[in-house]
Amino acid sequence: MLTKNNRVWAAAALLTAAIGFTSCLKNDKVTPSRPKAMVQILNASTNMVPASFYDNGQRISGDTANIGYGFYGFYPVLGGSHTFALKKRGGDSVITSNSSVYDSTSYYTYVVLGNNPVMSANVQSDFTSASPQKINIRCWNLSQGAGAGDLVDFYVGNEKIDSNRRSMSISEVAYSTKFAQFTNFSVNSAVTIKKAGTTEILATNNDLTRIDGRSLNAGSVYTIYFIGTKGSTGIDKPFVNVIPSLY
Repeated sequence: MLTKNNRVWAAAALLTAAIGFTSCLKNDKVTPSRPKAMVQILNASTNMVPASFYDNGQRISGDTANIGYGFYGFYPVLGGSHTFALKKRGGDSVITSNSSVYDSTSYYTYVVLGNNPVMSANVQSDFTSASPQKINIRCWNLSQGAGAGDLVDFYVGNEKIDSNRRSMSISEVAYSTKFAQFTNFSVNSAVTIKKAGTTEILATNNDLTRIDGRSLNAGSVYTIYFIGTKGSTGIDKPFVNVIPSLY
């Protein structure tokens, strides 16, 4: 059995409360409570239209929450069919939507990607190859643009773990369900993106606030993601981080 850490769960719940996702914090009026599918929401889109989050037509995010570029949140849902959508905040204009059937025993990431158009995908995590003795990682290049000039290498500490990764299409994200296994790293608390085959750093992060202990640990499952617009120094500048994929 892979590690499920209560401190990560608590941190996610606090994050959920902070962004105004209220429905998932209400107790089901049944005993015992019904199992729920565990969904993380990750917005890698550089579209800057302020957005609200909807589930089956019901607005879930609070009045002041903006589900914009770089947003990350946690949203457990009852199993069954759900249509997740981002709509322009304060209006009915749909920015993107995705309909999927959610299994209450599974873990998912709802990923928003692109600019014009904005697209979204529901990614179900596949733990069949994950190991309780290893550090389990998948790498997502969600940065904008495509082509040979945008190939990147992923590093944990000083060790390259994935190479020549092109910017992913939304369909590639949807099918990126599995994880690679690693024994250990000399530095478990920093991740870096470099231009493929070079020492040029595109983004680095040594303050991994979204995972327990701010480091990668054996028996856990992670997604390292790279987002942003190549060369930008503004709000959408390149950024790399890690989120737990089993929690």
